[in-house]
Amino acid sequence: IVLLDDHFGHPSSLAMRGELQKSDIELHYKYLNTFLDLISKKFNKEIVICIHPKDDLDLKKKLFPNYDVLKFQTREKIIESYIVIFFESTAIIDAILFKKNIITIYSEFMDESVKSASNQYKNRFGAFQIKLSDEIKLDKKEMLEKFESSKEKFGNFISNYVQIDNDNYGYVKIIKYLKKYF
Repeated sequence: IVLLDDHFGHPSSLAMRGELQKSDIELHYKYLNTFLDLISKKFNKEIVICIHPKDDLDLKKKLFPNYDVLKFQTREKIIESYIVIFFESTAIIDAILFKKNIITIYSEFMDESVKSASNQYKNRFGAFQIKLSDEIKLDKKEMLEKFESSKEKFGNFISNYVQIDNDNYGYVKIIKYLKKYF
């Protein structure tokens, strides 16, 4: 199981919500670690944390003391994963393309953009969604059913949001445009 952790210190997040209080960050990571422990036991799988390239690796290792925290290995870990858990990340596209089981999560400490993105994935293809809190209950059978039903909608999601011009890749269109006009 891989978690694509949020980068609380990312400039866009800071601009939207400002700095978080230390107590809020501690509570967020308490809930997140509790959730990770729970899902690891529920599925009998190890957890690996992948962080943003600009995130603080040493800090994240302290915030996730029971897990491996990695940088620059996100794609590889997504490919190897059974479940991909994320807040909001463009890296989730790899999980969709590889038809992985996906859980979108959010907490009350996230900025509205992250919460909105979590809801969009839930609404667009039915991703299983969790709000981090002190009471999280997971029903494995329900989760497995939700994983399968959301994967059935991945094709439409890819057509509508990832590869919207059928087999015409973006980089090919850019090259043609540049050759034509420059």
